Amino acid sequence: PPEGISVGLKDEVNLFEWTVVMEGPMDTPYEGGIFKAELIFPFDFPSRPPTMRFISPMWHPNIFSNGCVCISILHPAGRDEMNLQEREDEK
Repeated sequence: PPEGISVGLKDEVNLFEWTVVMEGPMDTPYEGGIFKAELIFPFDFPSRPPTMRFISPMWHPNIFSNGCVCISILHPAGRDEMNLQEREDEK
């Protein structure tokens, strides 16, 4: 992984659940912070994407209050109603 990121199995028996620990990037409001998250891979991965949830409290426009990350690569394939470009393509 890139510098400042640590990734490992949550439990040595389950290959579908991973723990992620990230250092806040320099020159950002997150600098100096340590942020823990979890990645859960579905049994039919890579046909469906994993889910990612921050355990550490934090604010970011792509992170819901429950810690779940919302970005297009973490959604099943299909039309994204929240993507303005996709909605404009229908015109």
